Amino acid sequence: MATLDIPEMPDELYERLRRLADEAGRSISQEAVRLIRLGLLSDRPKRDTDFGAWLKHVTEQRERWAREGRKFPDSTMLIREDRDR
Repeated sequence: MATLDIPEMPDELYERLRRLADEAGRSISQEAVRLIRLGLLSDRPKRDTDFGAWLKHVTEQRERWAREGRKFPDSTMLIREDRDR
């Protein structure tokens, strides 16, 4: 298995990594591998073209739902209601 050495890791970043690892009951190395895996192997858009395709898909889905008669709440009202609580 490969080893990764990061000689110029900022102290603040290391401390955040250490806290995450402690909270999850993992070693710092295990947490670093988990975060790298999430960043590199996830299905999130990686390029602007991917984002454009994702946005097109979401827009088409919303339009399809609107044609089916689905209603979408006004987020301004929802935010106001939440703030007034």
